[in-house]
Amino acid sequence: MPKKIITAQRPFTMLIANIRAGADPAVANPVTTRSTFTRQLMPEIGGRGENQIDISNSTPGTATRQGRVTFGGGGIPVATAGSITVASATTNEPVSWVQIGEYKVETGNDFVVVDTDTASTATNLAAAINSLPGFASPVPAASVVTFTGPPGINGVYLVFEAGGYSPTMFTLSPVNGSLESGPAEPHIGPPVLGT
Repeated sequence: MPKKIITAQRPFTMLIANIRAGADPAVANPVTTRSTFTRQLMPEIGGRGENQIDISNSTPGTATRQGRVTFGGGGIPVATAGSITVASATTNEPVSWVQIGEYKVETGNDFVVVDTDTASTATNLAAAINSLPGFASPVPAASVVTFTGPPGINGVYLVFEAGGYSPTMFTLSPVNGSLESGPAEPHIGPPVLGT
């Protein structure tokens, strides 16, 4: 899980000629179905930023994504988000932790586990997440801690996992090891085909 920053280069538009059917230019101009193809390259810069998941196991280090920086609506960056449910709370266990990006929040060190009280433990966990730069967590509902983090492409690929002695103490959402299915915008969308 290396530290990376995903950057975006300016969009590049190529002229392409896709004709609808064969035509004789001496008789009439052919009808085109597309005339442009616009994409961006989004190279990763290694060694800076947050800990992010590796997109490809076959390419160690950094990679270059292709597509187009896309907003869902409004053109306003949206913070990534996730939730942690405190499933159990036992005080005399060794350290368990939740990692969000480069930050690892540990039981006993960063927040107090209240024995058999998942709601109070969730409140303490929310306070610990609130103290992380770039993250915010409101007072939890029962034992579910919700939080928001950095916006955009770099927020989507943040590492999000539990570990230590009892990782089952926490139920994470999204569950795929990153915040990829969170609502962060902008995201990498498909290239734009012009007509």
